[in-house]
Amino acid sequence: MNHTLLSTPSARPAGSGLAWLLEDFVNRVPGAEGALLASRDGLKMAVHNLTETEADRMSAVMSGLFSLARGVGNIKGDNDGLVQQIVIEHDAHRLFVMSAGSVPSDGTTPAAIGELLGVLSSPEADPGVVGYGMAQLVNSVNEHLQTPVRRSTGDGQ
Repeated sequence: MNHTLLSTPSARPAGSGLAWLLEDFVNRVPGAEGALLASRDGLKMAVHNLTETEADRMSAVMSGLFSLARGVGNIKGDNDGLVQQIVIEHDAHRLFVMSAGSVPSDGTTPAAIGELLGVLSSPEADPGVVGYGMAQLVNSVNEHLQTPVRRSTGDGQ
């Protein structure tokens, strides 16, 4: 694996939120075509190189895949584990989804629901390079990857 392609992210542009990290990732990782950061329940947080429609679709797919993948632990009754990564290989693209941000695993009600990092790549992209780059990105900014739990106002809205 060529780790030189996955150098440290460049300096952060002012006022760019987390989208600059996704742009830097797509520019640095061979085969990466677009990236999306979304809450685990499908709310888009940051996007690079995807149209609004593509980002909406990808966010919904990522959320659904994550929800389904959580069921893997239920097969043998092991509910304590977390989904680390999901890879879908399609003729036209590969979709990588990685858990990002941390949530309590002690059964308490979380103050945050965590996020998902999704990367759409060409089918020729090296899955090891993309996965390594995603893990590197998540580990470097993990403390910023949490979505506060949205609470009802109690007035029916």
